[in-house]
Amino acid sequence: MGAAVYCLADAFATHGQPFWFRAATKIGFLISLALATALNLQELFFLAIVAPVVAIFFLLYGLLGLWLRRATDHPAPGAIASAAAFGWADDPLE
Repeated sequence: MGAAVYCLADAFATHGQPFWFRAATKIGFLISLALATALNLQELFFLAIVAPVVAIFFLLYGLLGLWLRRATDHPAPGAIASAAAFGWADDPLE
């Protein structure tokens, strides 16, 4: 559910913005993961392992979201597809 909220908020906030603005929101998210890891390295070290995977997902599913946004001229379909992919990748068997 958290992925859907984040993806929808990001899609609507960046709709119609230049590429660098959309990229900056994703980089900001990754920086927040790095800061959280730095603040509590003992318990949050797994975020250092997860961050490269999240970056690859942003590239892959961001492209899918961009195609859906251009095809429908609305940010929601791409955001929902990205959220579903992130949610499934989190735990595909539950």
